[in-house]
Amino acid sequence: MDLKRRLHSEFTLRTAVGRVLGSGINQMSEQGNRRTFRVIYSGRVQGVGFRATTQNIAQRFPVVGYVRNQPDGTVELVARGSSAEVGEFLAAVQQRLARQIQNASQELIAMDEDFETFAIR
Repeated sequence: MDLKRRLHSEFTLRTAVGRVLGSGINQMSEQGNRRTFRVIYSGRVQGVGFRATTQNIAQRFPVVGYVRNQPDGTVELVARGSSAEVGEFLAAVQQRLARQIQNASQELIAMDEDFETFAIR
């Protein structure tokens, strides 16, 4: 990915994180002080070790959830933790996998599933 596209991708993710973290909807998926975020990554994200790398990165952060391939060629990542923890985790994913990521679309979601670890699905 060229520098212009990578910078745009990083700006898009940071803007989305800022909007979600600053939005008034953050109470809908809180469990204590934990929130659940869903990110859809597009680009060259399947068949390049994206999920394994993401799981490896997740081990360094106090987050739980999953990462999985989608039939349309995107990758879905669901992460639960404090806003700060998830933000740092997503920034690390973005930094490490920037060459593969063309776009990242993030949202805060309500999800009742109880995660114990961060897994590949």
